[in-house]
Amino acid sequence: MMLLNVIQAKYLSDYIIRLTFNNGDTKTVDLKDYVFKDQRKVFQALRDIHYFKQFEIKLNTITWPNELDPAPEFLYNLSLEQERRATESVEY
Repeated sequence: MMLLNVIQAKYLSDYIIRLTFNNGDTKTVDLKDYVFKDQRKVFQALRDIHYFKQFEIKLNTITWPNELDPAPEFLYNLSLEQERRATESVEY
């Protein structure tokens, strides 16, 4: 199995980022719940949207100036879970 790396990241809106991984997949991930529900101090700065936008790619993932660096696998799996939930909520 290939180790996942984030190779591109683009801010879209609110707390949503489009990520491209080294496996060729491009995923959209909404980090709002991740940022606001986790009570650890490292997340508090990210609640300011201007600070949130200051991410960059380092160490094969997105990283903020306060050194918060979620694992690429976490980001990938979160995007899959969000896609699954969005698909389930669509009424036919």
